[in-house]
Amino acid sequence: MPKPIAQTRVTTTSPQDARCAQISVALSIEDFNAQLKNSQNRNLRGSSLREACDILRNILDDAVGLPLKSDELVYSFNAVWDEIEVQDYPRPTVMYVPDIFFHLKAVRLCSPQSALTTSLANIMQKMWLLARNKLYVFAPLSKALRRAFLYAPEAVNLPFVEIIVNYANNPPSTKVEFELEDAMAIKLQKLVPKKSYASYYGNGEGYGHACIFDIVNTFQGVHQWPVVRQILDQILEPWTHQLRPIPWSAGGKLRLSYKWYLFFPSIL
Repeated sequence: MPKPIAQTRVTTTSPQDARCAQISVALSIEDFNAQLKNSQNRNLRGSSLREACDILRNILDDAVGLPLKSDELVYSFNAVWDEIEVQDYPRPTVMYVPDIFFHLKAVRLCSPQSALTTSLANIMQKMWLLARNKLYVFAPLSKALRRAFLYAPEAVNLPFVEIIVNYANNPPSTKVEFELEDAMAIKLQKLVPKKSYASYYGNGEGYGHACIFDIVNTFQGVHQWPVVRQILDQILEPWTHQLRPIPWSAGGKLRLSYKWYLFFPSIL
């Protein structure tokens, strides 16, 4: 059996986790990866995945005087994401990992065309697709992306343009089955006050939309006009490539004016 990854601190309270809390070894990202490699990533399996995520988050938070190596982060992030896919995207974990993958100290190492930039871009796009089908991923992902975009200049090397265009054309929306759970959560909270929507799903859908809007508003101040024009061209492509005369409908006018004003109100 592979040994559990040594950790700096543990916040869980189950008896099994309490035994793990006896381990107190200061870790670097190199130590973390060495233990993964020694076990061939087997110590990420099952419930150990969330514990490993806690340890990785602690390493990133505590890396003040210790330099982080981007190639070491690539290995850690890819190993964690691969295991998330193997476990079919467990809800608590996929809601937690955006703060790890898009941690400011990681994003600040994203130089153009680096391996870390490529890895995070791949994870970012996969998580965005996941958020469209699992709405509870949308808010924590948008929150982490907003923080990275606002406070790490290197975030411009990540595919924010593609995310914004994708959001404009097909924003995440509540599925029918999720609407039932949302309605039941309100009823349940009246019976058991501690069991609220936020305690299970975190921030609501509206929080995620607000984060994306803030990214878009900031985007105009960060990028030059050619990049903003690129976004506009992609958003308006269905209309600009139509043969004239364009057969306008009320719905088409509404969708066009909505996208234009919603994303770039200062241009009007």
